[in-house]
Amino acid sequence: MLSHLFITNYALIDKLDIDFPEGFISITGETGAGKSILLGAIGLILGNRADTSVLHDLNKKCIIEGTFFIENYSLQSFFYAVDIDYEPHTIVRREILPAGKSRAFINDTPVSLKDLKALGDRLIDIHGQFSTLRLADTTVQLSMIDEYAQSAALLTDYQSALSALNTQKKELKEIEEKVLLAKREEDYLLFAIQQIEEVNADVSDIHTLESRRKVLENAESIKSTLYYAAGQLYSNEENIVSTMNSIQRNLNAIASLDPKYYALNNRIASLAIEASDIGFELENLNNELVIDPREIEMLTERLDHIYALQHKFQVNTMEELLLLHREMKSKISRLEAYDDKINDLRQSISLTENKVEEVGANLSRIRNNAINPFCAAIRCLLDQVNLSDASFSVQNLKMQEPGKEGYDQVSFLFSANKGVAPAEIHKVASGGELSRLMLAIKAVLSGKKKLPTILFDEIESGVSGAAAGKIAGVLADMGKTMQVIAITHLPQIAGKSTHQYHVTKKTPLKKTYSEMRLLNPDERIEALALMLSDGHVTVQARDNARAILKPA
Repeated sequence: MLSHLFITNYALIDKLDIDFPEGFISITGETGAGKSILLGAIGLILGNRADTSVLHDLNKKCIIEGTFFIENYSLQSFFYAVDIDYEPHTIVRREILPAGKSRAFINDTPVSLKDLKALGDRLIDIHGQFSTLRLADTTVQLSMIDEYAQSAALLTDYQSALSALNTQKKELKEIEEKVLLAKREEDYLLFAIQQIEEVNADVSDIHTLESRRKVLENAESIKSTLYYAAGQLYSNEENIVSTMNSIQRNLNAIASLDPKYYALNNRIASLAIEASDIGFELENLNNELVIDPREIEMLTERLDHIYALQHKFQVNTMEELLLLHREMKSKISRLEAYDDKINDLRQSISLTENKVEEVGANLSRIRNNAINPFCAAIRCLLDQVNLSDASFSVQNLKMQEPGKEGYDQVSFLFSANKGVAPAEIHKVASGGELSRLMLAIKAVLSGKKKLPTILFDEIESGVSGAAAGKIAGVLADMGKTMQVIAITHLPQIAGKSTHQYHVTKKTPLKKTYSEMRLLNPDERIEALALMLSDGHVTVQARDNARAILKPA
């Protein structure tokens, strides 16, 4: 339960440092005094988002700190999961800095808003002024059935399976779309691959072909040059080799006279041999080079074919053409692999669909089993909230396709009067009837959820007179097993509380502040008498206040 609350620099609250007991607590005060501001502050330590607009003084930080006694609520596992020290008296703190940053702490350990909210959901159930309107939402109605059936874990399993199924179906659709596009170009790819492969050439081949064509295109000039060179070296009558041989013979006559002459003679002999070899090779090259117009035509044809493919596929080199060929073959391979992937995915989808159906069926069964006792419990409380002639039931229409919340589509049916057929709540229930029905539901669910605290902000909306007294009785009964805090304008409700806090608004030095304090018995009489009056407290009003406070 919330045992202590400290607030500084929040909205109209300059500083608040107050203890809360267990049981049924009421908070009263004039409209605009700041009762709902307190609700906003508590919301911040439960994980709601905030900004600097909540700062009373824009130059100071806002601190909101709540102490919760949680020893009897089995929350140790939560603290272990988020790696926070567990304390029976847990302190939750929120700080909003003037710069706009916000910090959150649990037992002095910094935490994320996500973890703070997760703990907050386990500490307090806040029912705001507009929460009753959500009762007409069928999704909210289904969540109430789940809360009563305690099927949250099963719903999580179902939603995980459904999420996996949707992911698998999305992946299958994407792959099938890729395959469809790939199939459209498959014939083109196969034809293109065949065209490139028919060339039967690699990078070195094209260089060889291009080189050979250049030789053939210049064959006459080459042959003439080779012929001339070979002749000059050794074929002509007066050739270089003959001249060098003659020189060598003359040098040979003096070679023995000096080592230098001998060395020069040997060098001339070597040059003559080398020149003779070169001349012979030049002659062979000349003889081997045959001018064949058909070969030139074939080479040109093949190269033009390769160049045409390069132009067709918008590449500049043979390297790029071969790279494109590999990419095309890779696409074909992936296309073949897609078939296996699609088959695997379809099998996985089938298994996941079975799991969704199985878990969904279990979830529906648990919900259906809970509906009758849930309705019975609500009907028992309708008399206690002055709706003795009302009827309440839950209609469950099973859907063929799995939805986010399962296969169930529930609708709360209500009638406030005998002999009137129940209909959907939003069609037949008045504001006051909605408030009382919501209280009955909250009373039933609080016993299931076992929260330490529930906070109501004007749960009596649209209610007065005897009905208000009935609501007060239900709140008082709830306060016997949990902490109930009710922000209220009705004296009947405030009078039934075990403790009453009063909020006032003051304006000293042209600055407005809200204050809250616990009322003593005499102060309670005055506060209730004022609520019963039109602004002027009478003796009769005080007597009526005492009567309200008197135990039944």
